[in-house]
This record gives sequence, C-alpha cells and structure tokens, in this order.
Amino acid sequence: MASNRRQNINSSNEADTSFPTKTSARTEDNFKWTPSRERMFLDLCDQGIAMNTYRIKDLSPFAKEFIVQKFNEEFHLNISYKFFKEKLDQLKRKYKKYSIMLKSTGIVVDPITSVISAYESWWKDREVSTHDLFYSKK
Repeated sequence: MASNRRQNINSSNEADTSFPTKTSARTEDNFKWTPSRERMFLDLCDQGIAMNTYRIKDLSPFAKEFIVQKFNEEFHLNISYKFFKEKLDQLKRKYKKYSIMLKSTGIVVDPITSVISAYESWWKDREVSTHDLFYSKK
C-alpha cells in the first residue's frame, strides 16, 4: 500500500539554512538597528546613567543589566551587553565626527528646528572663493 505522505528530499543531516529560525532571528547577527530602536537604546542608557548616585558618566553593572533586560524584553531578543557596548561606541564615534565637523566648518545646526546656518564671515569667505573660481584670469 502506497503512502500519500510526501517524502522529505533533504537528508536529516542537511538543514535548510535559507530562512532564519525562531531563535536565530532573535540574536544580534540578524538584528537591524532602526532610528526608533536607537532612540530607545539611548533612553535606556540615560536611565542607566541616572541610576548612578555619583556624577561619573559610566554605566554601573546594575545599569548595564537594566539596559540589556529592558531592551531584550521590548524586542523579544537575547542579546548581551557586549553588543550594546559596540553600538554605544559607534554612536560616540559618529557624534565626535559630527561635532568636529561643526566646529571646523563654522556651520551651526539648531537642534530643535534642524535649521542649518553659518556665520556671516563664513558666507563672505565662500562668496570670495567662488567669485575667484569663475572670474579669475587665465
């Protein structure tokens, strides 16, 4: 008597790795940072820093555990603090480059309205340099 069940064409030793499993989708390998997730992470870091009773801007072990626990609960993940530390370091490097760029160029960005402005001297320097480019004698 023939069975109506389909036979599995893959051997039991070979797993289909094209789709993430429930557990692998919850690890840092497949985690994608979005602006809302970054915002929540930074808010949790602020809360962790506020937990310290002294003025050092470093996270205590309790605060690190708090961040990991709250973030993992919110997004149903299982990620260690090392992953968050790497992201925090990356954000610090980006901010450092951003602040250096603002200081070196003379351009100011209003944090509330996001309006970009520059000092009058900066504009005068640019007007002179572009004028020289177009009207210089060759």
